Amino acid sequence: MKKFVSVFIWVLVAMSISSGEVFAQAVHDNFIGIYLDEAAQENCGELPVGMHRGHLVLTELTAGEVWGWEATIAFTNLYPGSFEHRGQAIDIGTRVNEHVVGFATPLAATNGAVVVADFDFLVVNADLAYAEIGPVYFELLDDGFPAYLDGASVGLPLYPVELRPDPAGIDLIASFFVNSGTCHPVAAESVSFGTVKSLYR
Repeated sequence: MKKFVSVFIWVLVAMSISSGEVFAQAVHDNFIGIYLDEAAQENCGELPVGMHRGHLVLTELTAGEVWGWEATIAFTNLYPGSFEHRGQAIDIGTRVNEHVVGFATPLAATNGAVVVADFDFLVVNADLAYAEIGPVYFELLDDGFPAYLDGASVGLPLYPVELRPDPAGIDLIASFFVNSGTCHPVAAESVSFGTVKSLYR
């Protein structure tokens, strides 16, 4: 009887493993992404040459407030202006494309989301352009991901929006696309040449 019970348990374990129930990958919370809208719905657009507005948004947050965040954000064939951080913020990132941001007072999440920064960017041609998000060099969590601080000053990983599985760590993940051929058209904003020049002052 003992042998039967032991074999029965091993059969159940084997069945669970083969069906993926025991080691199924969890879908993450805590995402970071660049969007064309503050509601974090559009991270892809067919954009004409000109200036456009982007928003860095944390979504599906497990914490109700954000005291700080860190990420490397690199652009290809897009020319961003300086980041306009929300709230009373200081960015102490010292390496190229790195942002290590702290807030004097926390930003409250609404429905699990918070816009942490805004920026203008220039599209110069109709070719594919994108932004990638990854960890900073001296990471808060040392796990290969961007991160944020919750209300208890606990560091939590942030996952780029295009990344849903659970890898061992990442470098940079493409998180925002322009003119990929699979996005819908978005109208250009009306801006002056002075606005374009201000990107380089």
